[in-house]
Amino acid sequence: MLINNSYTLREISKITGGKCIGNIDVIIKNIHYDSRKFVQNNGHLFIAFKTPSNDGHNYLEKVYESGIKQFLTHKVPTNIEKNAGYLIVKDSLAALQTWAAYHRSKFNIPILSITGSYGKTIIKEWIYFLMHRKVRILRSPKSYNSQFGAALTLLSIQKNHQLAIIETGISLPGEMSIMKWMINPTHVILSTIGSEHLENFSSLDQLKSEKELLLKDTKFTYFKNYNYFNRNITESGQKISYSFNDIDESFFISQKDEISFQNFICCLNFLNQIKFDVNEIHKLCDDLPEIALRFEKKAGIQSSVLINDSYHNNIPSLKIALETLKSESGRKKTTLIMSDLKHESFNYSDLNDIIQSYKISNFYGIGKNLFKNKNFFTKNSAIFKTVEDFLASFTKKDFHENFILIKGDRGKEFQKIGLKLEAKKHLTVLEINLSNLIKNYNYYKNLISSEIKFLVMIKAAGYGTGLIESAKILQQNHVDYLGVAYVDEGLQLRNNGIHSPILVMNVEAKSMEEIIEHKLIPSIYDLSQLNEFTNKLIGLGIKNFPVHIKLNTGMNRLGFDADEIKELCNFLLNQPEIKVEGIFSHLSASDEKHGKSFTRNQIKKFEKISDEIETNLGIVAIKHILNTSGIENYSQFSMDMVRLGIGIYGISKNNKILNVASLITSISKVRRIKKGEYVGYGLDNMIEKDMKIAIIPIGYADGFNRKLGNGNGRVFINNTFHKTVGNICMDMAFIDISNTDFQVGERVEIFGSNNPISEVAQSINTIPYEIISSISNRVVRVYHKD
Repeated sequence: MLINNSYTLREISKITGGKCIGNIDVIIKNIHYDSRKFVQNNGHLFIAFKTPSNDGHNYLEKVYESGIKQFLTHKVPTNIEKNAGYLIVKDSLAALQTWAAYHRSKFNIPILSITGSYGKTIIKEWIYFLMHRKVRILRSPKSYNSQFGAALTLLSIQKNHQLAIIETGISLPGEMSIMKWMINPTHVILSTIGSEHLENFSSLDQLKSEKELLLKDTKFTYFKNYNYFNRNITESGQKISYSFNDIDESFFISQKDEISFQNFICCLNFLNQIKFDVNEIHKLCDDLPEIALRFEKKAGIQSSVLINDSYHNNIPSLKIALETLKSESGRKKTTLIMSDLKHESFNYSDLNDIIQSYKISNFYGIGKNLFKNKNFFTKNSAIFKTVEDFLASFTKKDFHENFILIKGDRGKEFQKIGLKLEAKKHLTVLEINLSNLIKNYNYYKNLISSEIKFLVMIKAAGYGTGLIESAKILQQNHVDYLGVAYVDEGLQLRNNGIHSPILVMNVEAKSMEEIIEHKLIPSIYDLSQLNEFTNKLIGLGIKNFPVHIKLNTGMNRLGFDADEIKELCNFLLNQPEIKVEGIFSHLSASDEKHGKSFTRNQIKKFEKISDEIETNLGIVAIKHILNTSGIENYSQFSMDMVRLGIGIYGISKNNKILNVASLITSISKVRRIKKGEYVGYGLDNMIEKDMKIAIIPIGYADGFNRKLGNGNGRVFINNTFHKTVGNICMDMAFIDISNTDFQVGERVEIFGSNNPISEVAQSINTIPYEIISSISNRVVRVYHKD
């Protein structure tokens, strides 16, 4: 983590005490503490901590071999390296905190400490959101609220900061007094006091007294009730108003829950204390960001929706979860399945009142304590002693179209309930022929020189065919690069063992740290994005991080324009954190006959601008502009690399490639319809003659486009084509099978080798990309390989 770069080990020793050894006059810019994480040395100091489960001193040699040469330890290292510097202290954590306290004392700015059992991160991020356009703010990264994390944040204060926001958490008695001394806050927000970390305290009162130590001699925000404020819930959010000293104020936020109301009031009170512009708050409060909570949402059985919350299991988190359940469910039925609450002493009658206040349709409690107090639970409640007892009665329960909140511990036994409730897959499948995918890959490779690199785009879940399986087989076949649209796809690949270079086309600010952590390659397309990414690298002390620069050569989507190149190069020349590994652009008409002149002009413009960048920076980059149709039609401009996209999946005007994806279902019912009867929804679908129809279990929710209804689309059954009848429903469709003897279970091809996806797309005036990428996740992917 980047800190204020004005200290050496010699200077730190004067603050903390301790013995110096070796080269101790190197300026320290960053702190490193986890030997498992990738860093490139940039003035790093490695601090060795001893924890109950491990000891950082065991990894000093490994850290040294990675390039880091400065160390703070509380043990004399076994090997003293000649060109390294060491500061040996009595206690590494105490030394870090003393150093942080000293650094904090050098700044006369507001220091806001936020503590409480929950809400710290949300309040911090909301204050930052409301103020950062007017005030230069340092805030704790992520949830750095421990004694160690708070110290790192304090050491990051720079001269230009006007406010520092420090998340402040404790887990043991005595910690808050250390935090108070180290942070020395001018302002404090104490959001709530609940039972988190109560296991290390004798009572809730002891925890409360510990947290309240932070308030002394500060301007603080600590509401024991919110009676002075009014909230009015609307369809789009809530209006919050109050009157004070003859001043009436009201604000609107899009979040509807009570916890958000309380968090916003805490923000307001602090902003009022520092006399922040109320007009700025009015302008921005409606757009307060949603801070990700730890809920998991899945499709469930009987068309239900599962919301699984196993992070906290206490009253405050139950209220948050119930608020989420109600906001997600709308007017639909709701079910709460909850295990015993942990580390809580409460009245079970009050718990019942909470559950009933959210108008839960059905409550199932599971656990010895709940069972012992089952008489306190009234309306629509059933209490079971064990998970086994609950599952024994499972088949008798109606979850149809319910929104189900699973609120309980993370133990395997309770998680069986979630597994039981997850949706089963239906008979419609997308068959993926991986052998054909590789044959197509090799076909395109043969169109260009063997020296040219290949990047294969597998965005949009491999164009609907499945991200992981496509990546795995391409990696097995030594693909040079993979390309994805968003960071989430890249993370999914990394988490599934894909180590090939991955280029991410759309890089947002909130995902930059994950790009760095997982060694993904970002596409850089404007200066503000580049500046933000560079700042992230500086903060992590990383140099020569590879990026690909995107140029706008005529598509006018993303990319640097020609008149921005000089400024771009000037920036890059002064930023050793960035290594320009590649330069690319995108062809917009390479598949069109009348687009030849335009495409050649794009290529010419790209060559000119990329040459300018290489000359100014003194580099040789990987240049790539050809997409699938570019490879087919303009292979002489392959340059250093090409990007193969949808062609690898067998979708192209080129008839030499093989089909990869087939959408298959089967007949679920055969029905005879008489002339004058209707089919499906509405009264516009009167049958004009006696007809035999097949009902197939696929609808527009699966990706069977609604425009394909009423005879616009056709399917392939037993070597013959058959048209649709009536409207495509959400989950079903109707097919005319008159004059056939087709039975239930007959295979139906929606698109595939016999009914090409290009022809399906053409029949409704769209493109194959839309058809293939619209296949729903509820459609099972089945992979075949010769």
